[in-house]
Amino acid sequence: MGKYALNLGNNGRILSVCVCIEGQTYENRVDSFPNGDVTEYRYVDGEFIHDPEPKPDPPEPEPTAEELLNIILGTGGETNEQ
Repeated sequence: MGKYALNLGNNGRILSVCVCIEGQTYENRVDSFPNGDVTEYRYVDGEFIHDPEPKPDPPEPEPTAEELLNIILGTGGETNEQ
């Protein structure tokens, strides 16, 4: 009997791992699982396949308070250099 249960998503993607509790039934039991981020793995036909999903592009930075004020006032943030 496996010591750990796998919660699988689409295409066998591992969503989470938990310790098996005696008396409970589990669909996917294993004796061990990969170290690190288990969501980078799929479990297919009894094997772990390292298949990380592509990382999304970082979001655009939020404007600063000064930039928002310049937008509201209609100024381009020009300086008054003399």
